[in-house]
Amino acid sequence: MPRRDEKGNYVFRQTGGMEATMADVIQAAKEQDVLMLHVVDAIEATNVYHAGPVSVPVPEGFVFASLDPVAVDVLAARYLFSMVPVEEARRLQQELGLPTDAIQRVPLPVVEGRNIVTRSGYDTPFARYRAFAHCESRGLGVQDFYVVGRDLWEGGRLASVEHRLGRIEDGVFTELLTKTLYFAILKPLWDLQATSLAYLDASDRLTGSDSKRAVLEAFDENGDGVIDYSEKGFFPGLEFMAYGARLMALQLEPAELLRIRFLLTALPLRLMRKEWNREGHDLGLGARISGALAAAFFMSQAAQEQADPFVPGLTWGQGKWPSLPLAMLASLGRRFYGLDFPERFDLLTAPYGQAFRYADARWNGGKYAPPEVLFSGEDVIGRYHADVARGREPLPFVVYVPPGLGSLGNGPIPNVEETDDPDLLFTASFSGGEVVWRDFRLSEIP
Repeated sequence: MPRRDEKGNYVFRQTGGMEATMADVIQAAKEQDVLMLHVVDAIEATNVYHAGPVSVPVPEGFVFASLDPVAVDVLAARYLFSMVPVEEARRLQQELGLPTDAIQRVPLPVVEGRNIVTRSGYDTPFARYRAFAHCESRGLGVQDFYVVGRDLWEGGRLASVEHRLGRIEDGVFTELLTKTLYFAILKPLWDLQATSLAYLDASDRLTGSDSKRAVLEAFDENGDGVIDYSEKGFFPGLEFMAYGARLMALQLEPAELLRIRFLLTALPLRLMRKEWNREGHDLGLGARISGALAAAFFMSQAAQEQADPFVPGLTWGQGKWPSLPLAMLASLGRRFYGLDFPERFDLLTAPYGQAFRYADARWNGGKYAPPEVLFSGEDVIGRYHADVARGREPLPFVVYVPPGLGSLGNGPIPNVEETDDPDLLFTASFSGGEVVWRDFRLSEIP
């Protein structure tokens, strides 16, 4: 757990951040007196998620290379975050007072009657990224660049004019722009900042809350109204959780692995709000807000409209956004039950799925989740829920969640109990308390 001083304040030290770490790594490599060629492979870029099977591939068809890491990074970033042609971009830059002409088109939530609807707007994430200037100040490269190359896909030569990438064909320069809205859904407050702040403002107007001010107060460290990528707020983190992958590589019994996986994902949830743990830890504002913003974004794209239980008259889906309280609840559900919740429950990584697999293996002979079905894509937990609905005796386990998280539209979720008891929240009990998953200590690992 994070350390505290005698007054109860968290003890932590802010470093130079990711930009300083990257600069240190490049500087260390330079000092080895080796030739470095920096290559950016964007033949198929990834979007929404940075890695893994849930990332969204985008065929861009580019490979950039340079001896200058800063220059090639600036080129790549300007391309990824430029969706507006240069003339329109520079007009918008003047009209909106934007610090750059690298401009994205983004969805912009606004209040319309009792609903939050989607309009078109603009954002400039490129301008919020300070690593370029930091690395340049360290002597690692320059932000100025020009492009030479060939377009083997559509013909012509690649070039740049005033930092805008383009193709020259028959002596004519044509600007090349991405059509993709690039962002990482795990950090919408930074990548989709204009969208996020507009959504918080709209939700505040409908609910009477003050979430936008609270978020800016927590993360805008210099008070300029913009949350730069280097501004993460004055919060300690649960850095031990980064060692989860290392623990998974240990030669442990399958049952013990399930317990560790459950606790590594459930414990951070317990520490997100001071009401959810006896020690009064309140470490999750960033995760709560980012999760809610991500959930709200996806809910706005739902194919069907649904009523919002927190705001009378508000509906979400088909371009309409949910209230922030509903988005918060949906985000928590995704973290505990899986990314596809409520349509589907995750068997492999979500806490509920770990508890289900343990109970199934110990008291049901692993009949629902034998090894051969784990990666088959089969909706194993959905099949179990259907069996329980038809009268099957539930497996002997209970997981405890905050009020509102224990039911779906069609009724309670099997093996889930709602509670406000911080000693029970985000824990699991099996066979009437014969086995309890509550705490995690390294000393317990053989």
